[in-house]
Amino acid sequence: MPSSRRSNVISAVLIAVIATLSAAAAAGAAVIASTRSQYEGGPALAADGRVVVGERRGNGALRILAIDPVTKAAVTLHAFPRLADPLSYSLLELSGGGGTVAATLHTWREATGVQSGPEQDIPERQAGRSLTILPAVAPLGSCGRPLSPSARLDAAGGDGFVATTGEECGVTSAAVRIRTATATFSIPAGPVPAGRVAHITALRANGPMVSWTEMESFGGDAALARWLVVARGTTGQVLLRVPLGDVDHPSAAGLGADGTVVTIGGLPPCALHVVSPAAPVRRTVVSPAQGPCPFASGQRSIGVAAGRAVFGANTGYAVSDLLGLVRPLGEGRRAAGAIASPVAFDGRLAHVVRSDCDADRLLAVDADAPAPALPAQGGSAACPVRRSGPALLLVAGDERVRIGLRCARGCRGTLRLVQQRRGGRERLVGEARLAHAAGAVSVRPRVAAYARAIAGCAGGLRVVAKLFRAGDIHVASRLSRPPSLGPYRLRSRSACRQAQGPAFRAPRQGPRP
Repeated sequence: MPSSRRSNVISAVLIAVIATLSAAAAAGAAVIASTRSQYEGGPALAADGRVVVGERRGNGALRILAIDPVTKAAVTLHAFPRLADPLSYSLLELSGGGGTVAATLHTWREATGVQSGPEQDIPERQAGRSLTILPAVAPLGSCGRPLSPSARLDAAGGDGFVATTGEECGVTSAAVRIRTATATFSIPAGPVPAGRVAHITALRANGPMVSWTEMESFGGDAALARWLVVARGTTGQVLLRVPLGDVDHPSAAGLGADGTVVTIGGLPPCALHVVSPAAPVRRTVVSPAQGPCPFASGQRSIGVAAGRAVFGANTGYAVSDLLGLVRPLGEGRRAAGAIASPVAFDGRLAHVVRSDCDADRLLAVDADAPAPALPAQGGSAACPVRRSGPALLLVAGDERVRIGLRCARGCRGTLRLVQQRRGGRERLVGEARLAHAAGAVSVRPRVAAYARAIAGCAGGLRVVAKLFRAGDIHVASRLSRPPSLGPYRLRSRSACRQAQGPAFRAPRQGPRP
C-alpha cells in the first residue's frame, strides 16, 4: 500500500476513534459492570464509593456485589442459595445512602388455585429477612410465616444507624426501629383515631436522616390518610410530619442527606413534589398541564443530593434542580416497557441499571453532561424476537426439543412451552432460559414426562411458546402479557398415553426469577 494511502487510512481510523470517544465523553456515561442475567436490588452507594448491587444467578439464587467504579473490580459480599420449592421465588432490595448498606429479601410463592377474573393467581408472600451488608453482614429481622400483603420487612441504612420496619411480622408495621452502635430504640407512628391502625411504608435513609410514610386505615390496604415523616436517624428526633391527604399517595420517594424528600405521584397526578425540614410546606415543582406523563411507571426510588433529584422518565432517566427545571439524563435510556431501576445519586454521578436486549448494564452517568431529548413513549417492541425454525418439534433422546429463534438486538429471559385449554387456562410443558447477543439462537427446553406421553399419540400435542423477558416476574401488572411466538406441534417416540399431568391453571405472569 502506498504511504500516502496508508496515511489516509490511518487518519480516517484515528478520526473515527476520536469521534467515538468524544461521543462517549459527551454522553457522560460509563459502564461499570454488566451481566447476561439480571441486576436486582440497588444500586446503592457505600461509604467508600463502591456501588452495591444484587445479581441473579439462575434457579432463584442471588448474590450481592460491591463494585469499584474506577477499577471495575467486584467483590461478592453475600450470597443467597437457590430455592428448593419450584413454585417459590425471591425478590431483593438494597438501600444505602451513608455508612450502612442494608438488604431485604422476601420469598414469594405462586398461587396454585384455578380462579377467574383480574385477581386470579395472586402470589403469597411467604417469608422475609433483613440484614446489613456493609460495613459487615449482620442479621436484623426475619419473618418465617406467610405475611399480609400490606406487611413487609424493610431496612434502610444511614450514617451510624440502620432503620427497620416490619419485625413484628404482623398485619401492619406501626413503628420504625433504629439501631446505632450504642442503642436500639423505636419511633412509633403518630396517634390515630379509635378503630383505626397505622402502617409505615416507603422507608428511606440518607446520611443522618431517615424518612417514611404513615398510612391510617381500618386495617386493610385502603388508606384513609397519609403523612410524610422525616427524623434524625441516630437520635430519633422527628423534624417533619406533613399530611399527604386522603388520596395523595406518592408512587416513589427519595431522601437527601439534608432531609429533603422528593415524591412522584399523588395529586395533581404525574407531579414532582418537594418538602424538607427547612421548608416544611410541601410544594409541587413539576406538574405537566397536558401531554403524556414524563415520569416512568413503577418507580422504585429517587436519588436526591446537592439540591437535585434523579428519577425514571418515560423511556430513560431525568434530573431536576427541584425548582422545576427538568432535563434528560444522558445515556440513561432503557427499553420501552422496562421498569426504572432504583437510583443511587451522589450529587454528580447517578448510578442506574440499564436493561438492554442482550444484558443488564450498571452505569455511572454524569448528571452535568449534556443529553439528547428522550424518545417518545411507545413504538415497536424494544427487543424483537421471531421464530426461525419449523413448527414441528421432535423430542430428542435427551427429552429436549430444539426451537430456533432470531433476536434482532439480543434476547434474554425464559422460553416457556405451555398446553392451553379454553378460558385461557394452561399448564407447563417445558421451559429453558436464554441469554444471547443479536443473531440466531437455539433454545432446548426439556419436555415434561406427561407431555412426552401425550405427544406420542397420533396428532402429537399442540403447545404455545411464550417468551418471558428478563425482569418479568409474577407480581407484574395483570394487564401485561409475555410475547407469544405462536403454536407448535410436539411429537415424541414415547408410547401413546393420556398421562394425568398437572392441573390446568390461570396463566402465570412469568417464570421464577
